[in-house]
Amino acid sequence: MGSKSCSDSYQDIKGDWQGVMRLKKVIVLGKINIDVFYYVDDVKVGGNHVTQNTLLALGGKGANISIALAKLGVPVGIIGAVGEDIFGETALKELEKYGVDISRVIRVKGKTGFTTVVVDSKGENTMFNSLGANAHFSPEHIDWTFIDEYDILVAQAGVPPGTFLEIVSMAKRSGMTVFVDTSYPSEIPEEAYSYMDYISPNLRELAGITGLNDPLKGARKLINKGVETVIVKMGKEGALIVDEKDSKHIKALDVEAVDTTGAGDAFDAGFILGKIKGLSDEESVGLGNVCAAISVTKKGASTSSPSIEELRNFIRERELNVKGL
Repeated sequence: MGSKSCSDSYQDIKGDWQGVMRLKKVIVLGKINIDVFYYVDDVKVGGNHVTQNTLLALGGKGANISIALAKLGVPVGIIGAVGEDIFGETALKELEKYGVDISRVIRVKGKTGFTTVVVDSKGENTMFNSLGANAHFSPEHIDWTFIDEYDILVAQAGVPPGTFLEIVSMAKRSGMTVFVDTSYPSEIPEEAYSYMDYISPNLRELAGITGLNDPLKGARKLINKGVETVIVKMGKEGALIVDEKDSKHIKALDVEAVDTTGAGDAFDAGFILGKIKGLSDEESVGLGNVCAAISVTKKGASTSSPSIEELRNFIRERELNVKGL
């Protein structure tokens, strides 16, 4: 297994990013939440934590990835559900603000998904999730015309399993590229793996869905289930790419983390941007690592993913190389 640093895989950004990206459109299936963040020195069970350092923002992997892609200039829509409450209204307005197509988001009776995130002084987070409307999204709510309008499906393995399987299988059979982001714990139907071009778990998620703590062995198990390529997100250790023939480790960039929430979603957006630009898997992972590195230096999830200008400036300031751009 080879190991490369990010700087081994990059070249100065050149060319018209927007010109190529108009050829590919991405639809995201996933959760839409409202997140409330509490930043504390340490997290102790049973303790009384007092902080004035808080943040209220849009969240949920579906929303986070959609916004991260939109901020990079990728045409993107989202499939999901929010409640008929003020938080649902807020979520839809926030998605629209970034240019995400919300025409396939349904509103259901009840509450919008809600997540409480506690972040310690090292930037590590602990989350408490209330699924709300996300738990009520079913195949009967799907507007299947997305298959004719979009090229790439990004599906979160955290929506109801039956809905997940039906959308992933239909998208793959219709010729779309299928990229799956897991969540913990994920309930993935066994038959769904054969429809995945890419799956991108972090170490905890990989162990949860395979029962294996070794990332290479866990990735190989998913390959044997039918996934074409597995990308294991390993935090500050970078990422591992595994396919049927090979495996490669791409090192992360060294930055000072403030909040790791949403870093994986920013990574996904960077990787997908790379694939839209025609980069190899290895080069696209490098771009994902850059987006994740920028993300962890800021607070929040959807708020921390980089814009295309931030990405360009970071690469220029670090004198990184981005092949093919």
